[in-house]
Amino acid sequence: MAELYDITLPVLLRYLDNLDGLLAKAGTHLRDSGADEAALLDRALREGMFPLKWQLKIAIGFALRTVNPLLPVPLALPDGALDSIEDVRILARRTRAALAAISREALADAEGKPVSEKAGQAVFERPALEFVTCYALPNFFFHLAMAYAILREAGCPVGKGDFDGFHRYGADVDLKRFAI
Repeated sequence: MAELYDITLPVLLRYLDNLDGLLAKAGTHLRDSGADEAALLDRALREGMFPLKWQLKIAIGFALRTVNPLLPVPLALPDGALDSIEDVRILARRTRAALAAISREALADAEGKPVSEKAGQAVFERPALEFVTCYALPNFFFHLAMAYAILREAGCPVGKGDFDGFHRYGADVDLKRFAI
């Protein structure tokens, strides 16, 4: 059976690496297109939704929030400016480095541990395994997907393969023909 370490750390590390690639492409797009970086970071999919910079910060924060309740001593959430794509990349890399330093042993006995976490104005209280699989990882991916969608909608040349690191499509592939 997979342990909490196996369903958290490798997943979070992989997708923080993928996030770095998405942000690298966003930086290149900004340089090549002359688009306004501040406007991109302040862009939201719709009014009332978090803008890109906050979607990114929340996703990065959820990477640590996923494991912190499981650790004997929680890690501090890295803080930093959100004024540029490079600022966000630095924040994500600092978070990734903190996660990469977590040993398997640090999470070894956490599976049944009760976790209580604020979920907006509600409180989520469940055993650690349910917290990770039903709350923390889905929230990490929700905010990561929102950031991806904002980048995509803003014209950044990112695709599904950039998000998950698995998919590859040639330029000649018509994705609409795969629609159900």
